[in-house]
Amino acid sequence: TGVDDALDLFENSGYTEYCGRGGVHVGMRDKLWGITHDDQYSEIIKPALETCHEVTCVGQSLAGTLCNILTMCANTGPENLRA
Repeated sequence: TGVDDALDLFENSGYTEYCGRGGVHVGMRDKLWGITHDDQYSEIIKPALETCHEVTCVGQSLAGTLCNILTMCANTGPENLRA
């Protein structure tokens, strides 16, 4: 959904560690966390990802950023699929 106003931008301007890697934007981490803690993700996507040897994901803008973080987590180990 992106940045709704200047306050969102200010609150989400920090970086943190996620899936064992530093430098992850807090706002992007929060978006991905919401996705990976959704029931549909747990029931459909996570079991499919656990059978993969490598994960590739594509997207544009926000989706591209989320894809990069998701693949980083998935490719560093199955325990990171629900970080």
